[in-house]
Amino acid sequence: MTSTPLELAEFKNPVLLSGLEYYHGRFFTHSEVAKKLADKNPQLVTVLIENLRPEHYYKNAYGKRSLLERPTLFRELVFDDFFKEYGDSKGNQIYAEWLKKYENNDEEIFNKELRPRYEQQILSKRKDHDKLFKPRRRLVWDRYYNLPEPLDRVDWRNPYDNIFIWTEGKHRYCTRGGSGSSGGRETNSIMGFGFAQMNMSREIPTTILIYSKDNKLLFGANFDSLTLPAYDLGSNYFLDREEEERLKKSINLYRWDRIYDKLTLEI
Repeated sequence: MTSTPLELAEFKNPVLLSGLEYYHGRFFTHSEVAKKLADKNPQLVTVLIENLRPEHYYKNAYGKRSLLERPTLFRELVFDDFFKEYGDSKGNQIYAEWLKKYENNDEEIFNKELRPRYEQQILSKRKDHDKLFKPRRRLVWDRYYNLPEPLDRVDWRNPYDNIFIWTEGKHRYCTRGGSGSSGGRETNSIMGFGFAQMNMSREIPTTILIYSKDNKLLFGANFDSLTLPAYDLGSNYFLDREEEERLKKSINLYRWDRIYDKLTLEI
């Protein structure tokens, strides 16, 4: 591995992330990605996400407070009793069958399957019936992610935000991969390996940005060839080991470390 220190600076190329649209279709394999996007000017932007400084938490300049509706205590107890009776595995299996039966209508499932089973036993154990059905809300604070729409929301469990971009006619489409969820890891692997396959015949430019501890978007580096975070590539997506290694050898994979105003990539 080679250590590459980067001098961080203010990001001054708003066009790079402007005018993007989410792609609402789906790719099922990396080969499908490579076949469909090879002539669509693919490019990658990776945002490395730093933890917010503790002193910025709950300040209006760095995030937004909002009140969200939460389930009533009664509804919460109904689900508690359901999973106590069946356990997580069996309970999820039963609920999945109900989703098919009621066409994903959770409210219908609750009123026709769950409420009749558990309402009387819950009411018989408690005297505070008014409290059971009282509307509840919770206060949440969401950190700002100061990127242009539609990129202005992110799963904060992600240490990075891979934005896969391509052009079709007058439209610039994108999809995103990360490590915060199984779906994010699957997308990251399918798109990452698809881009890697295209990179073998035509190099895909990559830009690395940093979303700082102070909610500032900083420029890190540009690369002429596909350069991806080494983490999670291959997760939640089955690929033959030889094929996986072949594709990984065709691109730059890196880990990173931030010390003061310098970011070091281990490529």
